[in-house]
Amino acid sequence: MDLLERYLQAIGQYLPSSTKDDVLAELRANLQAQIDDRAEELGRPLTGHETADILLAHGQPELVANRYLPQRSLIGPALFPLYHLTLRRVLPFVLGIYALVHAIPLISAPDRNALAHGIVDSVFQLIPTLILFWFWITAVFAIVEAVQYHYAASQGRPGISDDQNAVTAFARTKFGSWLWNRPATWDPMTLPPVPAADQPKPKSFPVRVIELVLHCLWFGYVLLIPSYPFLIIGPGAFYLRSLSVADAPIWHTFFVVLIALLSFQLVMKILALRGGPQPWQVPLEFLTRIMGAALMAVLAFAKTYFIPIGPTANLQAVAETTRYMNLGFRMVFLIVVIALAIDAWKILRHRTPSHVLAF
Repeated sequence: MDLLERYLQAIGQYLPSSTKDDVLAELRANLQAQIDDRAEELGRPLTGHETADILLAHGQPELVANRYLPQRSLIGPALFPLYHLTLRRVLPFVLGIYALVHAIPLISAPDRNALAHGIVDSVFQLIPTLILFWFWITAVFAIVEAVQYHYAASQGRPGISDDQNAVTAFARTKFGSWLWNRPATWDPMTLPPVPAADQPKPKSFPVRVIELVLHCLWFGYVLLIPSYPFLIIGPGAFYLRSLSVADAPIWHTFFVVLIALLSFQLVMKILALRGGPQPWQVPLEFLTRIMGAALMAVLAFAKTYFIPIGPTANLQAVAETTRYMNLGFRMVFLIVVIALAIDAWKILRHRTPSHVLAF
């Protein structure tokens, strides 16, 4: 039963919420009937591997789910799983290459204005790049669908849109296996466990895409802060300028580490677009929270934030500003540590057997 529920969970993540419950109920009844019939033939309950054989014969979760999706006229239901999963698997590579290509000129920007224009151009050029990527993938699959449909019609057979075996055959090829990030023969025993009732549900693909776009915008915003300090402290930038002070070296260290952390998070969000089980995601996200807390500790325990650059510098005002900033950073650091402890407890609670936590 546990293996069956894990299999249905894997199918459910590809179904729309409007029909998900009905489809899973139908599949559960059909598969349970097959399991019961097989157990009756053997005269004993099935083992885990025997149940896995029934699920293996029923098909990969992605392919099964797509049989219950509305039919597409441009790309038939047999090829649509390939089309949909190709978009999902290739998109992270496209975004990664795009980010790498545009990061090189940004790093070598000669001045602030060139950096700002480069960031804005990179953001706006991403949209037509994604549209072009979607167009060519769609065009290729539409051509394949049309060619195979007409070939099947010339042979007096139904179109490929009625034949799911074509999808299964392609999935077992080396290219299909690499493209979908699945072994040529998938194993139901490797399906992720069903999460506890109080565990958060996995994020949908559109949500992961939106998070990636927002992170890219935030990354670009952070890159502009050294050139335009008012983006982070507002009118305070003009007040600091009137004090005749410059940023202390601690800010350079903070900014370099922050860029490294944001880059690490960007890679994680690109990898998260691939979908499927991602056991690395929770520990790596927790690691980024630890890095964020360490980053805040750098500011919370710093002694100097600004250094005077002229004889007119108001040292008393600089000292007062430093004291209040240090107090503010320490309060934020305390909040971050408390949130980190709560996150650690949630992870420990979900990963530790209930009898161990009972006392």
